Amino acid sequence: MGASNKSVASGKLTMADAKVALSKAVTEHHALSQDMADQVIANLDNCGIDELGLSPATLGGSIATILVFVADGSGSVEQVQDIILAQLNEMLDALKGAKGSEVVTVTLIRFNHQVVVVFSNKPLDSIQQLTTAEYFASGGTAFFDACAMGISNALAFEEVLIQSGYTTEVLFLAATDGADRDSRTATAQTVSEMFAEIRKRKRTWYAVMIGLHTWEQVDFKQVGHNCGFEQVEEVTLPQIPADASAADAKRIRYECEHKLRQLFSRVSKSIIRQSQAHISGGNVGNTVGGGFLDVT
Repeated sequence: MGASNKSVASGKLTMADAKVALSKAVTEHHALSQDMADQVIANLDNCGIDELGLSPATLGGSIATILVFVADGSGSVEQVQDIILAQLNEMLDALKGAKGSEVVTVTLIRFNHQVVVVFSNKPLDSIQQLTTAEYFASGGTAFFDACAMGISNALAFEEVLIQSGYTTEVLFLAATDGADRDSRTATAQTVSEMFAEIRKRKRTWYAVMIGLHTWEQVDFKQVGHNCGFEQVEEVTLPQIPADASAADAKRIRYECEHKLRQLFSRVSKSIIRQSQAHISGGNVGNTVGGGFLDVT
């Protein structure tokens, strides 16, 4: 079933298309405030975004689930970057094998002291196995900038789809060790205010923060609250001491991998459940949070 009122030609969705949609959202539909639209455009321009993904006509269908994953690639997770990468791939594989995967698009944002959009609103089934070219750990932490960028990316893409007749939902997942020292344009308040407007406009969004405990002493519940996340999950990433024996290092890595596998399994199950409910017209809710990861 095709979407109605296609406003974008077949091919790639450009920033020019997004800016037109955002302008209509403010002046014609009152679906966004001018401040939010300006902030979205500034964030996308700052990251040099030229294409947001496939245009609605190329994407096809009339329902879309927009998955955004903001992944911490700072130096504090370097010892377990290969484990995180493996679990990201396992999660994507699980999603690809589920009913409804054809309506899911994925944005992956990697951040350290810089924010990099690895790919933007890419159809799930076209995503290849991630490698260290897409995800690696080094440097500092610009968590707030990354979240603001992720929200902007999803909101711009969603707005174009809505104006093209789509029913949409956004699943926003952000993983961090929490110690933001490098954001240059956004603060926790910035992120919180963006989520607040999304709730005010009754968008169908779910936003979850995953706190990665490393050697940093971080109150993830407080970080999540300050940023406007209504659900925060935590997992400890044991750091491997430099003088650890081979046996101890193996044990620590196994424990870490097991914990991450459990968490990412919950994430993939939640995404599948939510996407399938979305397709079938079930109760998908309309606020940020709401027990998104409450699955068995």
